[in-house]
Amino acid sequence: FTTRGYLLIYEFDRIADLFRLEYSLKTEGDPLSISNCIGKLKSNQNYSLFFVQSKDFEDKAYREHKGSLWKLFRVEASSKDTYSVTYLKSFFGVRTGSIPQGIFYRNGLVAENIDNDDGDELLVSLFPNFYALKFDTNEDSFSPILWIPFVYSNSAVVYDFNGNGINEFGISNWDGLHFYELNVKAKLLTPSFLDGWLDSTGKVSLNWGKVENADKYEIFELSQNGNLN
Repeated sequence: FTTRGYLLIYEFDRIADLFRLEYSLKTEGDPLSISNCIGKLKSNQNYSLFFVQSKDFEDKAYREHKGSLWKLFRVEASSKDTYSVTYLKSFFGVRTGSIPQGIFYRNGLVAENIDNDDGDELLVSLFPNFYALKFDTNEDSFSPILWIPFVYSNSAVVYDFNGNGINEFGISNWDGLHFYELNVKAKLLTPSFLDGWLDSTGKVSLNWGKVENADKYEIFELSQNGNLN
């Protein structure tokens, strides 16, 4: 994004060994308010670009300025050198820039997986509110799954710090950095290796890699009729 509000997407040309402009878009809101990130709605999909931008609105009947809205958009490739821009959601309460005391408002956007379901959530920090948005494939839209007030953060630190298989996310509140974790069941990984052999007595032995946080392992036998026992 440029300071004049243009979204410019470049593609690398391996033959010419340089980047070539393949798409441009002039956004309609405040060019200095844009925050953006990339993420995947589903792991088997291509990355999408998400951006949030403030935009003034007015009372159409009286043509009076009524305030500003945050607008959230998704940019995705629809075909070669062609992109589509989809409006997703609006938020009230735009605060950008700084106050006379020199304190700047903090706004930002991050896409990370925090609930262990397939696909990323959008972590939207719009001073003084923080939202976690989850994509609903049935409704083809984002819905909030978490709201935290009194947040002063332009980003989020996302990582599985305690090693339980669920990403925590850290954001700044008025009194410091706080970490949160959604109450979801951790998904276990597949064993890193599996080996098996049959000895001369007909005994089958199996050996596999240990999976962290696994309480037990289930072993299935494939019968001659194709059923798992």
